[in-house]
Amino acid sequence: MLDLYKLSSTLDELSRALDEASRTLGFEAQPARYITGEFNIKLHDGNALYSDEAHLWCADCAHSLLRKVQLLEGPDAEVRKIWTADPSGGEDTHAHCMGCGETLDHRLNDTGIACEVEHYENAPSAAVNAQQLFCLARLADAAVYSSEFAEDVAQIARDHLALYAAGAIQAPFTIPDGSTVS
Repeated sequence: MLDLYKLSSTLDELSRALDEASRTLGFEAQPARYITGEFNIKLHDGNALYSDEAHLWCADCAHSLLRKVQLLEGPDAEVRKIWTADPSGGEDTHAHCMGCGETLDHRLNDTGIACEVEHYENAPSAAVNAQQLFCLARLADAAVYSSEFAEDVAQIARDHLALYAAGAIQAPFTIPDGSTVS
């Protein structure tokens, strides 16, 4: 019989270990932010500046986008603010900045748990990076409340901590503008 209390304690311990490994590799997630209201401003080059409150941003990208929007909309524009997103609702996938792609702090909902378990079962990792360890910690946090996926998530977390302990560390991917994404 499945002992949910013991498994919840195990997932909490795994989450803490994954977070510690992520921090050891130098990653600290920023809170996710959103800009109030929706805007869709057409630019002269045919592109657009678009955002709604479902879009998540890091602090730098949110402030940069808001400055552009305020310049383009002018002084009579709707007052917009940047707020830290409330993570309690949960995301269907891991949260990343819409601008630069950086991993943001978040919580996963049941759909997110199911998608991530399917991902890791279909595409096992050969190495890990700091952002992935952080995301796995969020997966373990969410799985505490999911009897359906708790055992699978615990095994996925153990497997990735073993990769970390073995030194199978993957460097972040560098994109052409010089920034990194994992």
